[in-house]
Amino acid sequence: GIFYMETDESDRAKEVFSKLSELFPEEYSVWLFLSFMQEHLGFPADAEKSLNKALEINETDQAYFHLGVVKDQLGEAEESYAAFKKAIELNPNHAPAKNYLGYLWVEADINLQEAKELIKSALELEPDNGAYLDSLGWLYFRLSRYEEALKYLKMADELVDDPVIKEHLGDTYIKLDDIPSALEAYTSALSLDTDSAEIKEKIQKYTN
Repeated sequence: GIFYMETDESDRAKEVFSKLSELFPEEYSVWLFLSFMQEHLGFPADAEKSLNKALEINETDQAYFHLGVVKDQLGEAEESYAAFKKAIELNPNHAPAKNYLGYLWVEADINLQEAKELIKSALELEPDNGAYLDSLGWLYFRLSRYEEALKYLKMADELVDDPVIKEHLGDTYIKLDDIPSALEAYTSALSLDTDSAEIKEKIQKYTN
């Protein structure tokens, strides 16, 4: 099953772990890996069920983190927050959980001071993580501190070639009245996410 995961044969991996869950229903790792496959294949509701089975056997920070991800995918915000908080409670050094929860709060425009503490704590653990730098930059954007936002978003963009980061960068340039740089960032974002109607709309809006 792990071999199929590592060779990106997700359907076959799912078959193996589904069979294992029938043969060894009390084995924590089987349910955990099955949930990974279900999430990867786009079945978050099934992944949630598998994670709940895993957590009945062993409450780990890893399982709670992935439950938080799945709950976010299902649009269950409060349950997602609670799962990430539990992961952090079990492992205070769980940087991905800290960043994910902080970013969700930034996106929802709530608990921004707590979000800042979480994201900065994640960056202390992984200072060169582009996703975490993007989270901090986006936080400063929400706080209307655009120069600081630009600083961290540019750092993130140097580390990760990601359309979301580039779109954040473009939004920040707009706030700083730098339309040419914004359009360059949006165009770069669109090259990575060619189906994004939102990015296309922004390019059209700011193109003379």
